[in-house]
Amino acid sequence: MKERFIAYDAYKKIAKTYAAIIDSKPHNAQYERPGLLSVMPPVKGKKVLDVGCGTGSLTSWLLGQGAEVTGVDASPDMLEHARKKLDDKASFVLHDITEPMDFFEDNSFDLVTASLVFHYVDKMASVFSELNRVLKPGGNLVFSVGHPFINSVKRPSENYYMTEVVSYDWVGFADDPVPVPVSKRPLQSYTEALSGAGFLIERLIEPTPTDTFKQEEPESYARHMKVPLFLVISARVSKGRP
Repeated sequence: MKERFIAYDAYKKIAKTYAAIIDSKPHNAQYERPGLLSVMPPVKGKKVLDVGCGTGSLTSWLLGQGAEVTGVDASPDMLEHARKKLDDKASFVLHDITEPMDFFEDNSFDLVTASLVFHYVDKMASVFSELNRVLKPGGNLVFSVGHPFINSVKRPSENYYMTEVVSYDWVGFADDPVPVPVSKRPLQSYTEALSGAGFLIERLIEPTPTDTFKQEEPESYARHMKVPLFLVISARVSKGRP
């Protein structure tokens, strides 16, 4: 990898704790993940590329549904946990998705998934173009990101339309809060980059937390029934890479 992705150091610090709690952490297990899965196409028998697979939570679900999965992540620490969790049930590749994936041929996959990954990427157009290339004609891209609205609320700026790196302190993953940098951007930066890369958006949803989340995190539930935390998009390849 020529450069480390912007949250490399943060994920190195939190990898062990992240792997231990991510499958049950309410904001993931009872909020983001149900929203992502609600727009997921049938995956049985499909070849799936799980980009930014982390410790393998979504990879594990895809395997359980009968998919053939390849996981890609830029963090060796996160991939180590994914490999321990899933053994040889999936293939894993250490790679930063901001760089070309020349090791995959054109039209290799039926589906690309990405759970809370793309807000760590500065330039979306080239990433979406590369994902278009490795997808088969008519293939699907399903992903979640931090909602641009909540990012703007938490880190107000003079220009909503400007893409900039900001930092959030994550608690509960280490003894002290861990600063995690993300790329704050407007909603249209995703939709325009998808369109320019040859994708047609089929679903765009702002999921709400589940009833189980309400029981476990009542204050957070009340807040996020009014202010969205995540954005989920399902898109389809409509034409070849521009």
